[in-house]
Amino acid sequence: MPVADTSIDAYRSLTVGDLSKGQAAVMRVISQHMDHTRAEIAALAGLPINVVCPRVRELLDGGLLEEGPRRTCSRTGHAANPLRLPRKQLELI
Repeated sequence: MPVADTSIDAYRSLTVGDLSKGQAAVMRVISQHMDHTRAEIAALAGLPINVVCPRVRELLDGGLLEEGPRRTCSRTGHAANPLRLPRKQLELI
C-alpha cells in the first residue's frame, strides 16, 4: 500500500471514530465523493438538511472539513460552497 493511501486511511480512522452519528454520516459522504454541497450531502446521506447543516458547521469548526469554491448545487440549482476534506489532506491523495 502506498504511503499516501496509508496516511489517508489513518486520517479517516482518527477523525470518524470520535464523531457523532450525524457527523460520521456527513464524513462518509465526503470521504466517498470528496466534494458536495450541504443539500447534496443531505440527499446522499438520507438526512434532512436541518440535521446536516449543524453537523457540517461542527466539522468546519473542528477543522475536519473546509469549503471549496462556489459552484452550482445539483440539488438546488443555486450557487453554494461545496464541502471537502481540508486541502492538506487532499494533497495526500
